[in-house]
Amino acid sequence: MIISESELLNRMSPERLRHTLSCAESAVKLAERHGADEKYALDAALLHDITRDLSFKNQLKICREHDIILSDIHKKSPALLHAITGSVIAKTEFSAPDPVCDAIRWHTTGRAGMTLLEKIIWVADFIEPGRTGEHVKAVRDAAFSDIDRALLLGIDATIRYLILKSGYIDTDTVEARNEVLKTRKELF
Repeated sequence: MIISESELLNRMSPERLRHTLSCAESAVKLAERHGADEKYALDAALLHDITRDLSFKNQLKICREHDIILSDIHKKSPALLHAITGSVIAKTEFSAPDPVCDAIRWHTTGRAGMTLLEKIIWVADFIEPGRTGEHVKAVRDAAFSDIDRALLLGIDATIRYLILKSGYIDTDTVEARNEVLKTRKELF
């Protein structure tokens, strides 16, 4: 384990810790089921929200310190920023390997060309047992049989949610969705 539960608690609220530990449990089960590296899945899930409780100002500071250029959407959608800053902290403070950092980086938006580990962390974050919502069950039901179908269902639910709240939709999310559709036409 790349980080202890007590260190996680020092960096996040008790509610975020519960989510993180549940996400880690889901990620390991998904990795086992789909043949991915279980240690990487555990480490990525434990660190995926490591900066989520930081203020937007502090996350912007991390970006400046690491010469990260943000898109306009990231500047207007603070909830997306923690994936970028979390991947930086995973690398610089925990020496996480690139696959783990990449899974953290893409756990909110997804992207075209997602690796199996990236898909697992995205889906585990969506389906962890503490999550509720209209579309969570369908994603949860698909997750252990077809990770691409689960990803597509989750992305579709996320896009619908963002449209309903007049939120920005990151282009990486659209590209992730389109790639799954293009490569897996039989999903729908």
